[in-house]
Amino acid sequence: MANPRFRIRDALPGDADYIIAAFDSALPFLSSVGSAAQWGTTPLSEIDGFSAQRVKSVEFSVTYQATGTGDPVRVYIIEVLSPSPSYSDSEGDGGEREGEYVPVGSSTLHEEFFPGYVTCQKHLSDIIREAKNFLFIEVLITDFRVGNHLRKGAGAELVRHAVEYAREKGKSAVYVDCWAGNGRKLTR
Repeated sequence: MANPRFRIRDALPGDADYIIAAFDSALPFLSSVGSAAQWGTTPLSEIDGFSAQRVKSVEFSVTYQATGTGDPVRVYIIEVLSPSPSYSDSEGDGGEREGEYVPVGSSTLHEEFFPGYVTCQKHLSDIIREAKNFLFIEVLITDFRVGNHLRKGAGAELVRHAVEYAREKGKSAVYVDCWAGNGRKLTR
């Protein structure tokens, strides 16, 4: 069952900048927990080709979502209803103003595709060769700029959404990779 605190929507062309900034926001946290080697310490927005790839993924997703043609990739933005400020209404009895939805993360899903950084892993060659009718979660990122209280649970909700999407598309498997450095702490 979906978490009502969140809503997930298709990415729009302007969301690529948000996704890039969310990646950059994770770097100080990764460094603080001994995982700087995962993506390094240079902002990913400054790495050749990184931003262009995010823009291209969003463009492919917009086309595929609208037409069902092109590369079968979907990019999603997860949002949370921000805490709403108190106010006094015209009756003077006080109340809550509805907050705004704030993006807290993103996922990129591919049908029947493993990225090059996965296919080059020799120890995965049997799995890759035998994979059929699958969805691959290439990107799952939360935005450290919004604080843990807003993004908590967003990653789990994005995974749940990917599994639901895979079922809707009749996929028999969902794959995701996970960085194994830093004593495999990310996988525990």
